[in-house]
Amino acid sequence: MSTDSNRGPRTARIECTLNHDPRLLSGVTAVVAHVARRAGLSERVGANISAAAAEACREAFLGLDSQASPPSSVKLVAVDFADRVEVTIETAAQTLPVASPRAPRESAGTRTGEGIGKSPEGDLVDRVERETLSGRSRVTLVKYCDAAKSPPKA
Repeated sequence: MSTDSNRGPRTARIECTLNHDPRLLSGVTAVVAHVARRAGLSERVGANISAAAAEACREAFLGLDSQASPPSSVKLVAVDFADRVEVTIETAAQTLPVASPRAPRESAGTRTGEGIGKSPEGDLVDRVERETLSGRSRVTLVKYCDAAKSPPKA
């Protein structure tokens, strides 16, 4: 795990590499909750983005080959910016879930989808982006801070 101290006093970046072990999901929740608190998000909102990140990691673990050599892993990057929290889950291309066909919009190489970040009570995050590039798949969860305005929905 590392933090990037060169990004200024406001921004924290935490990176973790998680091997194929679902017990590590509690660590994901703790890391994301810490970043959400630093960003000034409420406890409830922090719990929401933490739950969405844990679900994205859980789905990524389902696609990992536990017998692979070298072992498959999931990379988690959590960053708090002045206006938002971003959590990125990255792994080998075939392991992340495919976006729902009901995804509201698509752009070159990036899909914004439904599923991860959703709950029966509503959205856990403001935006979910999916990208596949150079054999790696990445899901980025974005939650805007209360003071920040989220981008207009397409």
